[in-house]
Amino acid sequence: MEILIIQILRMGDALQLVPLMQGIKELFPESRLSLLTSRLGAGILSPQPEVDDIFVLEKTEIAALMETGTKQDTLSAVDRLAKNLTPVFIKPWDWVINFSYSFATAQLSFLIDAKHRSGFTANKHRQYISKEKWFAYSMASFVNRRYSVYNWVDINRHILGLRGLPHPPVVTVSDDLRQKAVRYLKKNKINTKSLVGLVPGASGPHKRWPAEKFGRLGRVLVERHAKNILIFGDDTERTIGNQVKQLVGAGAINLAGETSLEDLKTYLSLCDVLVTNDTGPMHLAAAVATPTIGLFFSTHFVETGPYGAGHLVLHPAMDCFPCQNTAACEDKYCLDYITPETVEQLVVNGKELIDSGRQNFLGPDIGLVKAHFSDFDPWGNLQWLPVEKRPISFDTLQRLFLKVVWLYYADIIDDLDDSVTNYIAQTFARYDTVIDASRLAHQLGHYLEKLNALDGVLKDGQKTALAIQRGLLADNIDVAAIQQLGEKLSQKEAALEEIGGQSSLNFIRELTVALQENIEKAAPLDLSTKTIAVYRDMRAFAAGLAKQAETAAKMLSAGS
Repeated sequence: MEILIIQILRMGDALQLVPLMQGIKELFPESRLSLLTSRLGAGILSPQPEVDDIFVLEKTEIAALMETGTKQDTLSAVDRLAKNLTPVFIKPWDWVINFSYSFATAQLSFLIDAKHRSGFTANKHRQYISKEKWFAYSMASFVNRRYSVYNWVDINRHILGLRGLPHPPVVTVSDDLRQKAVRYLKKNKINTKSLVGLVPGASGPHKRWPAEKFGRLGRVLVERHAKNILIFGDDTERTIGNQVKQLVGAGAINLAGETSLEDLKTYLSLCDVLVTNDTGPMHLAAAVATPTIGLFFSTHFVETGPYGAGHLVLHPAMDCFPCQNTAACEDKYCLDYITPETVEQLVVNGKELIDSGRQNFLGPDIGLVKAHFSDFDPWGNLQWLPVEKRPISFDTLQRLFLKVVWLYYADIIDDLDDSVTNYIAQTFARYDTVIDASRLAHQLGHYLEKLNALDGVLKDGQKTALAIQRGLLADNIDVAAIQQLGEKLSQKEAALEEIGGQSSLNFIRELTVALQENIEKAAPLDLSTKTIAVYRDMRAFAAGLAKQAETAAKMLSAGS
C-alpha cells in the first residue's frame, strides 16, 4: 500500500505526525509511507524509520519569489513548484491524507491520483469535502476553541480510523549524541544531573511569557534548588536567550541558535523538565518523553498541548481564554498572570501536587491561574485534569458533556458501555465540593431549557429539508417554492446561532454547518436527503447533551 501524508506547516505540526505514522505502520506494516512536507518538516521527520520517502515543497522559497512581483521570479516560482510536485503527481497512491488545513492543499489532495482520500480535501466543484465525522469536529472546534475537548493528534488518529497510538518516547536519541552533549555541558560547568530547560521564545508576542519572568524563575531554581538551566531557541531568539541567561547568572547556558535539530532533541532528552511557551521544542521534548510545563496564553492546551501523560500546563483564568482572535487584543495583560513562584512549585513538586490535589499551592495566583496535568482517558484520548482542587464549573461540565456525547456520535462507545458513568464519576472526584450548588443547578436547568429550544429549531430544519426533498421528487418541480424553503432553512441556521450564543451549544450550530459543507452540492436531491440526516443527527446530539446534563444534576444533588 502506497500512502502519502501532506503536512507543510510548523515544527509542532510535523512532530505530531510521528505517533500517527507509527500507528499507520502498526496497522499496515507492509505499507510504504511517504510525506509531502516543508524543508523544516523534512529535517524533523527524515530520521524517523517509519518514513520511506520525503517530497519537499519549498514553500518559503516559492513564496519569497512570488512576493517580488517580477515576471522572472514568478516564472521561477511556478517552475520550482512544478518540480516539487511532479514526483507526487506521476505516482498512483492508495491513500492520500492531508493534514494541512488550507484550500491549496485541499485542491492538491483532490488532484493527486489516489484511491482514497482523508483529511482536508476538495471535489471537482472546488468544494471542501470530507467523509470523516472527526474532520467535521475539527472544523467546528476552530470557532469554538473554549469548548474543544480533543488534542489534534487524537482528532487526526480518529480521522485515520486508528484506535490507539504508541505513547512517547516516539523519537529516539543516539547514545553518541547524548555523550557528546554531556561532555559539552560539563566543559561549560553545567551539572547534568539536575537540568531544567527553558524556552522563552515563541512564534508571536501573544504566546510569550515575559523574558524577565523566565529569568527570575531560572535564578530561583539555581539558587534555591541547585538546578542547572539550559535555554533553548532558534537563531532568531539568541537575544532573548542572552537576556534570560544574564538574569539567571551562573548555572545557566544559552543554547538558542547554537543547536542543530538533532542536538536540540538530545539536550531536551537530558532535561528533567522543560518550562516552555507553546512552541515546537515543547512537542519535541514530549516526543523524547521529557516532562514539560507548558505556559499557554492564546492557544488552547487541549488542542495543541504536548501529547503524552504526565505533562503540566498553566494558563490565565480568564473568560477570554483561549483567544479566538489574538489580533483583536491589544493589552495582552494575561501574560502577567502567571508568576515564577507558581512555576517553581510545579518544577519542584509537580508530581506530589498532582497526587495530593492541594488547593492552595497556587498561593497569590489562586483565582488568576489554572493548572492541569495530562493523562489518557479510557478510550485512549489525551485529557487534561486539574492539578489543584477547585470547584467544578459549569464550563467544565459543558466540556464534559460534549466530550462524552461526541464519543457516542463518533461510534467510539455505545449505549451498553458502562465505562462512561465511571469516567464521569472519576472526573468529578478530581474537583472539590461544589461551593454554590444552587447556582450550578440553576445553570443546568437553564442549559436544559436552551437545549429544548435548540431541538425545536433543529426539528423545524429537519421538516424544511424534508419538504425540499418532497418538492424535488414531485412530478412538476416548483422551483420558486423550493427556493423559498431554502431561504427558510437558512433562517433556521441563523436561529441556531442565536440560541447557542457563546455557550457550548453553539458547537452544535457549527457542527451542523461543517457537516452540511461536506455534502456534495451538485445533486439537489442528494443534498436534501443528506441535509435531513444532518438535522436528525444533530437532534440526537442535543438529546445526548440533555441526558448528560440530567445525569450530572442528579450526581451533584446526591453529592451535596
